[in-house]
Amino acid sequence: MHNITYKIGLAVFLGATFASNAKPLSIKDTQFVPSVHVGLGVHRIGDHRGYENFAAGDIAVEYHGILSDKFELGFGGGFVGDLTDFEAQNSYWYIKAVDARYRFYEQFHIGAFAGGSYSNRFNKAYGMLLGGYIRYDLSDTWSLSAEYRETSNDTDNNLGYPEGEFNIRDYDLLQLRLSYNF
Repeated sequence: MHNITYKIGLAVFLGATFASNAKPLSIKDTQFVPSVHVGLGVHRIGDHRGYENFAAGDIAVEYHGILSDKFELGFGGGFVGDLTDFEAQNSYWYIKAVDARYRFYEQFHIGAFAGGSYSNRFNKAYGMLLGGYIRYDLSDTWSLSAEYRETSNDTDNNLGYPEGEFNIRDYDLLQLRLSYNF
């Protein structure tokens, strides 16, 4: 299982960076922009016995509130895995509860997100989702991003193993993502 200390440290660092560079927020003037995302990447799945790599697709719908000229905050949900079989063993559903995005230049963004996931590999499992991305706006409506996400899902059934970490499934994804903003 991956060390969670560096993940928490990275989340605190990114959150502090976004907060220190953002202007005061005014929710009543916030414009929420829906977007649809399609991605393709390498999906690494494993447990205590080892890891396997798979090609995986990603399809998602997200909403981002434009809070200032530099900072956006959003949420969304989607599916990662075999897009032809939503019940495949190497797939999971996810929710991005918090997705923070900071604009460095006119078309270049960096972002981080956290949320939850649900997988059906061998048995139902739930976990926390963490990740980050860099994004480049190709036009007003289209953008391209490189994204890394990680989740460790804990299944209710230990599959014959003793209680503990043997029921943990790690899902790591590195992907290119094409987005359309409405």
